[in-house]
Amino acid sequence: MPNSLLGAFVLMAVCGFTINIMTLLALSLAVGLLVDDAIVVRENIFRYIELGETCGLRNPISGRFWCHKKTTTVFFIRNIFDISRAG
Repeated sequence: MPNSLLGAFVLMAVCGFTINIMTLLALSLAVGLLVDDAIVVRENIFRYIELGETCGLRNPISGRFWCHKKTTTVFFIRNIFDISRAG
């Protein structure tokens, strides 16, 4: 996670964004999503291991995880390019 935050600050500097309340709010939201996703995936992995199943690409964990990641990514990409509501 520290690498992700460092990369976010570097990308902000390259794009010319300043560190203000809105960017800190966005970073805290992104960190919250990252931690929440990690907890959910870890709990599901341990649950399936306790049931005796193996982890693979066709496992329900992977399907749910990637579906959640895709919808979150689409949401953020849509908001990135919505410059009409940028503060």
